[in-house]
Amino acid sequence: MKRQVIWVAAILIVGVMPLMGITPKGEVAMAAGSPMESVLTVSNDTLFALIGEPEYRLRQAAMYVDENKTEAAVAALHTVRAFVQLERSRATEPALDKLVDAIIALDTLARNLGKPSPDMLQLSEVAYLTHLALAAHYQQLAQTAWTNEIWQTTGQHLHAADLHTRQGLAWGEHVLTDKQQALLGENKILAEALMDGPGCGNSWAADAAAPQIGAMGQLIDVLMPVAK
Repeated sequence: MKRQVIWVAAILIVGVMPLMGITPKGEVAMAAGSPMESVLTVSNDTLFALIGEPEYRLRQAAMYVDENKTEAAVAALHTVRAFVQLERSRATEPALDKLVDAIIALDTLARNLGKPSPDMLQLSEVAYLTHLALAAHYQQLAQTAWTNEIWQTTGQHLHAADLHTRQGLAWGEHVLTDKQQALLGENKILAEALMDGPGCGNSWAADAAAPQIGAMGQLIDVLMPVAK
């Protein structure tokens, strides 16, 4: 259910950007990458638990904004950004649900800001990263569906990956090359063909899906490189 809501939430959050006066930033400064190796190895699951749920941190950020505590608000957004970066590594149902919650909470925070603030450009970075993380998840799910020869589901996941890639780009200043723009256009056509099914004269789509899924994964990695 949450993943059905996300398409609406993704459109809503982009719609409020002009109201905030946000000029999205291109280079996303990652707050955290892979856990550092030490004598005591901390697993990703432990880090997720320590960081906390993203919507809680976003509610904190909204409260700090109301209290004019800008530094505290930005710190809360940095924590959300770290959470999303870690969550990207898991293509699981709980991970998807948490990222969906983050997008919905981002929409609420954006609408409640009331006035633009240069410091709240951090919000655009978090939104950019969250959408690209969701795009990466759906690209992986498309790969799994294609492997299992579930063509229509493959198309649905490719469509979702395309949607979140575009929504993420709306928050950033990345300028796609002509080749990258063509790739997104081809992805949309292929996703629609797969969703229609092979009975609609789209028997070519199943064979075309494998290279397209791989190309989408490479594009997402370029747009959101893993922090070192």
